[in-house]
Amino acid sequence: MLVSILVPTYKQEKFIAQCLNNILSQKVDFEIEVLVGDDCSPDGTVGVIEALAERDSRIKLYQWRPNEGGLRNIDRLLEYATGKYVTIIEGDDCWIDQTHLAKSVIALEENPEILFTTANYSHLIGEKLQLKQKLRVHNQKMLRFWHLALGNFLQMGTIVYRRGCYPRVPNYFMDLPLGDYPLVLTLLSKGRGLYLSHMAMAYRVHAEGVWSGQPQNLQAEKTLITLDRVLNSLKLGLCNKLILNCYISRLEIQFRSSKNIENFFGIIIFSFLYNYRKYNLTA
Repeated sequence: MLVSILVPTYKQEKFIAQCLNNILSQKVDFEIEVLVGDDCSPDGTVGVIEALAERDSRIKLYQWRPNEGGLRNIDRLLEYATGKYVTIIEGDDCWIDQTHLAKSVIALEENPEILFTTANYSHLIGEKLQLKQKLRVHNQKMLRFWHLALGNFLQMGTIVYRRGCYPRVPNYFMDLPLGDYPLVLTLLSKGRGLYLSHMAMAYRVHAEGVWSGQPQNLQAEKTLITLDRVLNSLKLGLCNKLILNCYISRLEIQFRSSKNIENFFGIIIFSFLYNYRKYNLTA
């Protein structure tokens, strides 16, 4: 098995068919498995998945009782994954490039030193695609820890990574409110990533979205909780810790009105590096 595609889902009856159909329409010449974890959905999500699984044996449905929560759902799917590579896409998102998986795997096979690939994405609002991506990359770029230490600009559904580098969700991350950001920072603490320039995915924005439906100040608080855990759990060099702390300073000033000398210097360094990151990745 070359690629395990994990699809955590909860109460996504309206969206899960499009997600799975777009996965199955990927143009690949290698084996894939599609592991879908339903987290005790109260609607008809399971029925939609079962109907698709009857038509395509690559889909395997796992139902958790009782509700596990987002990261535990992913961790339990990782337990059953057998692929050399793993990608995780939420059940309300969908791939929009039929060659996304093939392009990602080719890049990983040709560059054994790269731990993961990622790509561009659009926002799907209603039925309309909109380009609202924070940072769009037009040419293939190498990603290092500092790029993401200044804030996450990737979408989990665009990432394909080597399963051996993140085989299960660590216990110290299990109760975090974010799953994609600690995953990316963990991978980059071990090596480099590769940003591919194609438009891979549609990230759906809707009122019931796990992240998109939350107010900005709540998103910031959850990010601060996640960054604190990352700093205390990963083995990071002094420079990487400094950059992460600069991002924390920026969030604390903006959302907690925490103004002290440490945050003052942190925001100055953050502003310089943030602008340099944009130039570095979009030039």
